[in-house]
Amino acid sequence: MNKRTLTVSAALPALLCLSFSLLCAPAGQAEENALVLKQWSFLNGATQLTLSKKGVRFEVPGRHLAMIMAPPVWNVQFLNLQRKVYYECTPAAWRPQMSSATVFFRPGDPGALVPASSAESTIQGLKCRRYLLKLPASQNSSGTHTWEQLLVKTAELYAIDDNNYPKVVKTILAKNFGTYRDAGIPLVLTCTNNRNEISKELRLSSHSTTPFKAGDFLVPKDFKRVKTGPEVTSNQSDNEGFSEFIR
Repeated sequence: MNKRTLTVSAALPALLCLSFSLLCAPAGQAEENALVLKQWSFLNGATQLTLSKKGVRFEVPGRHLAMIMAPPVWNVQFLNLQRKVYYECTPAAWRPQMSSATVFFRPGDPGALVPASSAESTIQGLKCRRYLLKLPASQNSSGTHTWEQLLVKTAELYAIDDNNYPKVVKTILAKNFGTYRDAGIPLVLTCTNNRNEISKELRLSSHSTTPFKAGDFLVPKDFKRVKTGPEVTSNQSDNEGFSEFIR
């Protein structure tokens, strides 16, 4: 046996161990991805929702605002990305500012609707559930006044019911978009009022997968913590836009 043969023989056990460790590595470790939903909603304008098993990030780029929720406690972390400040609290303790202006632009609240039926479906290739929602007759004043005619009476909602997230997280995301709160993570919402006018309150612009980035679900170290949610918003327009962020 020559010197070269001895060298290869000595290295073989190490190579086998390395190959075995690569083959047996957890699949999630190398392939973990996050789902990114680019959406537009009546309440927030353009948004980006990033979903991962290790956290949820809801962002409104035009206002430099974001919300992060991550396990195990799923606390709400509300950030101003421009001013580098954030507020943190439990989901139950979150109290946003109220806005009196919202009712003039959105007299009908789709969040008051209840399911009439639901079925498995897909939208843009995403598995989801399609809900047909209606306003209970006891709450529908379909009279002649303008405000009565503008009340939302029915809606079609597509939502992802992902068991990776506790109910409180899915409820908060539904509140972000102002829709029915027990369906899951909203994708698309189309409403019809008592005039039979149709409005697309939530649209799915695109979706993609991206490698998981832990930093997306962490507050940057140089951000300053503030005592209240209103301190995070930078001006009155932010307050108006986020009045129904989580209510």
